[in-house]
Order: sequence, then C-alpha cells, then structure tokens
Amino acid sequence: MIMDLIMYFCCYLSGIFFGVMFFTIIENASKGFRQFVRKVCRAVPFLFRRIIMWVMIIILCFVGWNYFKTATLYRGLISGALAGIFIYFKAGVTMGNNPDPYNKERKNKMKKLKKSK
Repeated sequence: MIMDLIMYFCCYLSGIFFGVMFFTIIENASKGFRQFVRKVCRAVPFLFRRIIMWVMIIILCFVGWNYFKTATLYRGLISGALAGIFIYFKAGVTMGNNPDPYNKERKNKMKKLKKSK
C-alpha cells in the first residue's frame, strides 16, 4: 500500500510535467492556440487562476488515487497530466513574450542585407 502510494505520487508529478510540456509544445507550434491562451488569461485574473490551479491539483490527486481503476502508473500519469493543464493555464503564454537578443540581431542583419540588394 505504501509503495503504491509513493509510486502513484511520483507518477502524478511526472504526469504534471508531461501535461505542461505537451501544452507548451502546442503553444510553440500554433499561433492560434497562443492567442486563445492569452484570451483566457486576460479573462481570468491571476489570483483566481492560482486558486483554481491548487484546488484542481489537490482534487485530481485524490480522484486519481481513489476512482481511476487502472494500474498505479497509469492513474498517476493521467491524473497528473490533467492537473498539468491547470498549471499551464495558470502560467499563461510563455513562448514569444521575451524577445531573444540573438534572434533580434539576426533579423536586423537580414534586413540590412535585403536593403543593400
């Protein structure tokens, strides 16, 4: 029982990581999804997003342990991935907010090359 609980918790944390990573990959690939996340984050204040995130992390942890009838590994990963969604939306858009200085320098260099032709 104790080993199952420890394994579930480790899988739950891994599921959270994979859930956030999955949505970050989608955000990086899709400008439309990025705009959708910005709209959601503007509509819901940060404090409410933080409260919702913590409540859902705790609820999904207990729901996954008590009600998912799959193996310990799968219920930890699935409930963690679902909790990762709320963590992702609490953070908001993470890609494209801070301009990369190397990329900016490269763009300026390319603009100068185009103007010189």
